[in-house]
Amino acid sequence: MMTDEKKQAYTVRITQANPTQLCVILYEILLDYLGEARSAYSEGDRETFRSALDKSRGAVTQLLGSVNSGQPISETLRELYAFSLREIAKADAGNRVEPLYGVEKCIQQPLEFLESRMSKP
Repeated sequence: MMTDEKKQAYTVRITQANPTQLCVILYEILLDYLGEARSAYSEGDRETFRSALDKSRGAVTQLLGSVNSGQPISETLRELYAFSLREIAKADAGNRVEPLYGVEKCIQQPLEFLESRMSKP
């Protein structure tokens, strides 16, 4: 769940982040909101489920806006983010949690790649 403390920690990190770190933070935020949606779904809390899906969509939209068209991976990232938006919409429209698992799985790979790049000097 996205607690006030977690939001504050993200805010501090965002103010100190370079572009790569900002992408990592957005991936983490997205995964947090997807987790919140799954939890709300399992508790039968439709309002929180939909709110978390809306926030997930916002994170994906931010990621989509950050794609640099000049990079070879740009089209792949756009496709990944378009897929994520479609799956979140399916979850919302069908009141189902299953589409969210695909989004989480697809987001893990670029997140891990960026984290590994940040840990290299």
